Amino acid sequence: MNGEEKQRFVIELLQAFGWEEDGHSREQHFKVITHQSYPLAGGLMTLGGRPRLKRGAWKVTVGKVTTYFYKPGPGDFYSWEGHRVPTKDFEEVQRLAIELK
Repeated sequence: MNGEEKQRFVIELLQAFGWEEDGHSREQHFKVITHQSYPLAGGLMTLGGRPRLKRGAWKVTVGKVTTYFYKPGPGDFYSWEGHRVPTKDFEEVQRLAIELK
């Protein structure tokens, strides 16, 4: 099972436990220095854009490698509560999908 298949499986698993689609996480693009472009930035790197789901106050972003459950706090990012889980750990994802409300 490759990363995209794991990602789709986890999204379907979460939806089966009542999580609803909530768009995608913010996407950012960066120019990075690569071996071929050195000393200039030449490669384009994209971060974010992961599918996001929600249930109650909790949200989850599902990536090919990492699934991140989080509950935004009243202030900045550092007041958030969260759980980072490998996407391939289906049992832990299922446990959190059931437990977090």
